[in-house]
Amino acid sequence: MSARGGAIAVAAGVALVIAHAALVPTWIAHTARPALAVDGAQPLVADVAPTGVVPAGVPATITRDGAAPGLVVTRYTARYRGGIERTVAVPTLVGPFQDPAAPPCTGRLAVGQRLLDGGDGTVAAIVRSELAAQLSTLDVFGIGKFQRVDTVALRWVGVFDVPFESGMFPAAALAAPRPAGYLRAEARVVFERLAIVVVLGAMPRTDRGQLGFTIGLRAHVDVDNRALAWLVDRVGIDRLATRFARGQLDTALLAALGPPPPLPLPGGGQLVIEVCGDRPVEVVADRYAALPLRWRLTPPVPAVAPALPILPPRRGPVAFPPPAADARITIDLDLDGINGALYELWRAGFLDRQLDQLDLAGRFNHHPVVETYLTLRLSPLRLALPPTVAPAPPDRLRLDVAVAVAIGDRAQVTPATAVGRAGLAFVGDDRIATDVELTGLDVTCAPRPDRLEPCFGDVVATIRDSTTDTHAALGAALSDVLTALFVGRQVAADAAPAVLTIDRARARTIADATAVRIELGAHLDALPPR
Repeated sequence: MSARGGAIAVAAGVALVIAHAALVPTWIAHTARPALAVDGAQPLVADVAPTGVVPAGVPATITRDGAAPGLVVTRYTARYRGGIERTVAVPTLVGPFQDPAAPPCTGRLAVGQRLLDGGDGTVAAIVRSELAAQLSTLDVFGIGKFQRVDTVALRWVGVFDVPFESGMFPAAALAAPRPAGYLRAEARVVFERLAIVVVLGAMPRTDRGQLGFTIGLRAHVDVDNRALAWLVDRVGIDRLATRFARGQLDTALLAALGPPPPLPLPGGGQLVIEVCGDRPVEVVADRYAALPLRWRLTPPVPAVAPALPILPPRRGPVAFPPPAADARITIDLDLDGINGALYELWRAGFLDRQLDQLDLAGRFNHHPVVETYLTLRLSPLRLALPPTVAPAPPDRLRLDVAVAVAIGDRAQVTPATAVGRAGLAFVGDDRIATDVELTGLDVTCAPRPDRLEPCFGDVVATIRDSTTDTHAALGAALSDVLTALFVGRQVAADAAPAVLTIDRARARTIADATAVRIELGAHLDALPPR
């Protein structure tokens, strides 16, 4: 080829390259798809999960994870060529919600037959020793000196299980809400010349949010002797027994059947369980008596306008199955009760303080690779909403968490939200412990209040790696609080002859994971005379 021909070929090639280069922007403009974003207000709390606006031309699909009441995550997903997928996840706490002015009855405390009459450390043992102490100096003409308390038997009975005994209670004790039953204590008191059988009844009532007992009594002699019966009546041993019952039996029961005392939280705040005053105590003959309970909820937390205030979700009541026959004390909490506890722990700042101890942001910011190669830095993590639980049948709970974090890139700071999901199971026989398994995570940035975009990929990966620690810490916080609320606590009513000690606890889900059961090992110890 001549030099002239070569020059022409080179010129033609250069012209072709220039033409292609000129056409590339036009081609990209026609074939590129716009970046994923979600526009519009996205409140944290709402009656219905909102739907944002996606820019025209974005091939986004919209799905929702979770269901009301609880945390609902609206997920916008766009798929691009080359297998690239971008996601914006929007968390919304959806109602209905619990009312702090009238919190729902979310649990019960059941005292089983085994705590009444199962040997040492039971109410029967305390009643026997206290009754013997009260009668120890008694010497009655015609009857003789007190010898011993021969037998003591305690059991839960229905109101009409022993019809003729209902008359030993005043009419006011049977007023609405009508009690379902009472504690029946039968003691055989032996003197030198006869034995007296004393039947004590303690009928539990909840009036104006307070637990109390109405005491009734019947006494008769073991022999068919009118003269001795007359002596018993003259001595007034029934009045002595009544005084004993009112001073000892009811206070021993208050220690066992009453709600646990408030639990102070490190750093401020407390968890308070109170009696549902509008419901009667449930009594199942020869099995258990159950006191209805609820959390005392603090006022709602205001959310960013125009969203609703932040409150725990309300799923509604659950039918609890009967406690195990050998259980001494059982606490049942439905998921409203668990969510109410998590709300109070979040509102008091307790859960955020647990996250501070992990120092997830510091671990990211001071990692050698981050300090050397990245300009991104994370702020401390804060829970944007209270964690919530939902059933994950057959035996696990789903723990949903929304965490707020600010991502700084030199002078630019972008707010972001990480939404995590985990499966939670209760384990352990002596204390309440949790096993947490991370099942999903999404991180979304908010470059401005009315726009959400996918976050930096490296930040998402880092937060994903640390979210297992976050969920594990929150699960551990819940288990630690429930353990501290019960295990190792000693409960004694004023002037009680005994103190109730909780030795151990174990938890598990019940009713298809719509409730949590805590079984407590407990015993009563007699206190020194005051």
